[in-house]
Amino acid sequence: MTNVKISDVTIKGDGKTVTLPFGDYSETKLSMGAGFGFDYMFSPKIGMFLDGRIAIILTSGDSFMYLPFKGGIKVGFGE
Repeated sequence: MTNVKISDVTIKGDGKTVTLPFGDYSETKLSMGAGFGFDYMFSPKIGMFLDGRIAIILTSGDSFMYLPFKGGIKVGFGE
């Protein structure tokens, strides 16, 4: 389950500002997700990682889908 909240949106660009009035909208909808991850250790204490997932929120009308990814360096401290 995912709670979708929308409020007024402000867009800035080219020296102009536009506000789109949405009011306060909130609804809880069914959602689905799947993910994957990858870790590679260069040494026992230093490595890298890459994580990704897909999330689909089943809203009224069209569904909403997003693909967040993250990656970074892992550093271990201590023994």
